[in-house]
Amino acid sequence: MVLQDGADPWYLGTMSGPEDRRRHVRVHPTSDYGVDVSVVEGIVYERARVVDISVAGLGLLLESPFDGFGVGQKLTVRIALPEAPVMEVAAVVRHMTHVTGIWGIEIDRADEAAMRALSQAVSALLERATSG
Repeated sequence: MVLQDGADPWYLGTMSGPEDRRRHVRVHPTSDYGVDVSVVEGIVYERARVVDISVAGLGLLLESPFDGFGVGQKLTVRIALPEAPVMEVAAVVRHMTHVTGIWGIEIDRADEAAMRALSQAVSALLERATSG
């Protein structure tokens, strides 16, 4: 896909490829450090269960009818982290597993606030895992 001005869409130039899918450490939210995510569809917010979180994205469990996204599809997600304001961020579906219903999404890397918030959340969850 090429935009009218000849530029590639943001998600083609800033997202990782399948060859580096496991480049980032993944952590799981805990009962005392929750990560709330909703997929935004117009005025509807569909809450997703967060399976894991990394500095670049999230693993989500989505249920019908919000489980019909395709790899490469852009979407907007609303993310609530304990130590950051609620954010609505652009993301793209990087992979999906129909058997489990788990979708891997990657956050737009140009969104520095979102990337910083995810990094802080991963650090906090890693610290909890090693101290407990």
